[in-house]
Amino acid sequence: MTTSDKPQSGQFDWEAIKQRFLRLMEASSQSESLTETQAEVVMAERAKTLAKVPDTAPNSDEILEVMIVRMATERLAIETKFIHEVYRVSDITPVPGGPEFLLGVTNMRGAVLSVLDLRTFFDITTAPETQPPIIILGKGRQEFGMLVDEVHEVTTLRIDEVVEVPGCVHGASRDYLRGVTADGMLILDGEMLLSDERLFMDERN
Repeated sequence: MTTSDKPQSGQFDWEAIKQRFLRLMEASSQSESLTETQAEVVMAERAKTLAKVPDTAPNSDEILEVMIVRMATERLAIETKFIHEVYRVSDITPVPGGPEFLLGVTNMRGAVLSVLDLRTFFDITTAPETQPPIIILGKGRQEFGMLVDEVHEVTTLRIDEVVEVPGCVHGASRDYLRGVTADGMLILDGEMLLSDERLFMDERN
């Protein structure tokens, strides 16, 4: 069987199952003339054959582990490898003269942390929830917090389920997107978010 002939994840190779069933039926008819011991062997082999399940689990390099969040009615996901923790704050201090996406700064266990509201990048105009959760992003260290309305779950996606962002999406929203799923969930590009100097305050360095 070539790679292209293999069943997709979640599908069954019905032709192979049919052939296996026919072989078992043939073995069953032959078992009538077998001794009791031979018949037990045939039945045991039949049980093992039926119990076999094709190994369709994807390799680690074929999946993305992501946290799914909500901004207003929009569902987004970001890889967990870029997430330090989920944090809930009640006091965010505005920064005069800061860019529109900079909601302000907060004191997180003695450290000053920038809090970004990226909904303007994705044409989300709804105001955030009261005391919404903040996703703390960073690679080697905590870099900034990203405001969301709700944290849903951590799950895995197959990389081939994430398709290219449609050509109608332009500007910053496209820059910060890795792709989109078939059901319209946006996949944020954590690498891009954490490497774009425009998202960091001057005191980062």
